[in-house]
Amino acid sequence: MGRRGPKPTKADAIARAALSLFALYGVRGATTRAIARMAHTTEGNLYRYYPSKQELARQVTAACLLEFGESIGRALDGVAGPAARLAAFVRAYLGYVREHPDEHAVILDAHNGNLAGLPENVLRPRRILVDVLADGMGDGTFERSEVGVLASFIAGGLARMAQVDRARPEPLEPGRVDEEAVAMVLRLVGIPAPAH
Repeated sequence: MGRRGPKPTKADAIARAALSLFALYGVRGATTRAIARMAHTTEGNLYRYYPSKQELARQVTAACLLEFGESIGRALDGVAGPAARLAAFVRAYLGYVREHPDEHAVILDAHNGNLAGLPENVLRPRRILVDVLADGMGDGTFERSEVGVLASFIAGGLARMAQVDRARPEPLEPGRVDEEAVAMVLRLVGIPAPAH
């Protein structure tokens, strides 16, 4: 049976190679020469598709963030109530990291280097978390606090938690990690953990 869908382009191959190398070495550490080599092209040809390494990094990061936001958005579709939506966000975040470790590494690298210059629509994961927290504070489900600071704390904690778990010789059972994270995040907003 033949292959379905459009044929991958050289630009796609370059972006995939960049994703892999940015995940391993960060944008600063990955060279255009190594990216071109991995994409089976020349460095000069790479610049035909992307005018600079920074533009390539911007496009790769934007694609990762867009996919991450869509994944979280799908996970929250149809989920009602701030506590349930926050729990779904936590599970979706950790699930995405497990399934897309390279993309998550690129997102973290971008956060460390600042996300300035990225279109607002790709910053959806943070916006979703802020909205869920604001809704919960607005209706009294969550304790009041500074939404932006709390969102940064939760996202940073989930990112670190995922990195530590991935680095373990034997990662913990995903369901256990997810439910512990959900319980911790819910306690942060003033929802006691359910009794076992």
